[in-house]
Order: sequence, then C-alpha cells, then structure tokens
Amino acid sequence: MQTFVEWLVMQEERDTPLGDFAREIARDMRRHPDAAHYLPTLTQRAQWTRYLAQRHACQGAHVAFARAWRGYTQAVKWSKAHA
Repeated sequence: MQTFVEWLVMQEERDTPLGDFAREIARDMRRHPDAAHYLPTLTQRAQWTRYLAQRHACQGAHVAFARAWRGYTQAVKWSKAHA
C-alpha cells in the first residue's frame, strides 16, 4: 500500500490545486534534507496539519492538503476493496 507521500508524488503532473500542493511538498523534500526523511514518516492527518502550520503554509495549502488527504484515503479504501 502506498504512503501519502508516495501517492502525492504521483499527483505532481496535475494542473490543479492538488498538483500545486504535490509540487510544493516535492520542493520541500528536495530543498530540505530533513524534510526528505521526515515527511514520509507522517502517516496521520493531524501530523500533516501540524507540519503545514509549522511551515506557515497559506490557507490555500491547508485546503489543498485537506482535499489531497481525502483523495488519498479514498484511494486506499478503493485499493483495499479491490485487492
């Protein structure tokens, strides 16, 4: 099963707020070595919300994250149902 970060990286090519969010997270992981190790360990929504708050993310990033998390959890449910 994919992690949120693995799923998110696959969304980078989208021309949507989800794609924008995915590209921002990918940039964080490239620019900050600690983020490259830390972000993949975040497995809960609350952990991501804290991360965004610590990075002083704008409201749009929080909204994009909420939609991304919803999309990810739906993908996980679908995957489990069709395994």
